[in-house]
Amino acid sequence: MYTAVASEAGSAIFLVENAYDRQLVIGFTAPLVMLFEVSDTDSPKLLIGFGTVKVQGETGIYFSHVEPGSSIFLAVDEHGMQEIVTLQTS
Repeated sequence: MYTAVASEAGSAIFLVENAYDRQLVIGFTAPLVMLFEVSDTDSPKLLIGFGTVKVQGETGIYFSHVEPGSSIFLAVDEHGMQEIVTLQTS
């Protein structure tokens, strides 16, 4: 099992090798956590179906993602999300 801890800002970005089939990310202070697979930066994927673990006022997520090779994930709680007011391309 791969484990990671969220930052105080409410996010965790991590690389999971194919040696791990279960992941646990802990340390979120908000109950709502979103999980993205961001290996392809042009096409990030919002993942659903993960388990939520609540212990001593913190939230964690538990999930499986069995893919060949490695994958990059971003987990973020509501404190780590920011509203985008203006979006422009360069």
